[in-house]
Amino acid sequence: MTTDSTDSTPIVPANTVSDKTESFDARETRAAIAEGEEKSPEENLDLDKDYAAAQAMSQGTLSPKEAAKQVAPQHEVAQPEQVNISSEDDRLPAAGGDPADYRELAREVRPSA
Repeated sequence: MTTDSTDSTPIVPANTVSDKTESFDARETRAAIAEGEEKSPEENLDLDKDYAAAQAMSQGTLSPKEAAKQVAPQHEVAQPEQVNISSEDDRLPAAGGDPADYRELAREVRPSA
């Protein structure tokens, strides 16, 4: 970063964003954590453990079973259930139909044809 010779204001290239900008979501999350409405994500982080696991995975020293255990979620994940949403009323008519109907629709869209 350079400064203008007549002014002490730093000259920042136009395509960069100041590091001091913070998104609306980040501000809201920070406020909710400060008020105790949400837990801080840092409380559950073990960076040393995560780093060691990443190193082991990147070196390929883990067995597939150990790797699956490392990336497994730490909480219960609900399984989706099958729901039948179709019925006979929802189905489209079979292909085909009367060509005259299509000609009539085409004339409505483009009367000069």
